[in-house]
Amino acid sequence: MASIADRLLLAAKKVLSYYEFLLTLCKEELRVLSAPNLDELLAILDKKEGLIREIQGNLDRDASLWAQVEGEEGGETGMNQLEIVMQKVRETVDEIQSCENEIAALTLKRSKEVQEALGSLAKSEKVLEAYKPTLTYIPRFVDKKE
Repeated sequence: MASIADRLLLAAKKVLSYYEFLLTLCKEELRVLSAPNLDELLAILDKKEGLIREIQGNLDRDASLWAQVEGEEGGETGMNQLEIVMQKVRETVDEIQSCENEIAALTLKRSKEVQEALGSLAKSEKVLEAYKPTLTYIPRFVDKKE
């Protein structure tokens, strides 16, 4: 039977692969947000949501192993390898956080651009209304029902 450290090592490698894919999706989301056409954005967000749920499910499932690993003796090699993989996970999560911060800033910028565009549309409508001729008289040849 595999030691707890070995089982955690397998779980950590799986989580690392999920986080690496999440980082790829974040970069793709950033690329799409930078482009004028946002058609792909919903598909990317759906993939990210599913992946985050999968990661959370794996972390919840492996939580008991993390609690048991402190009491295990020996298996120093497995623990060293686990520490290396966990360091990679931390680095990947830091990259994801940085990318998410860029996404938030870009989203805020795009939101302000949309608000400005909508504001100029509203102003244009008011300007058009100001120049629209208004009738100051009643037409003479109008059939009226009596």
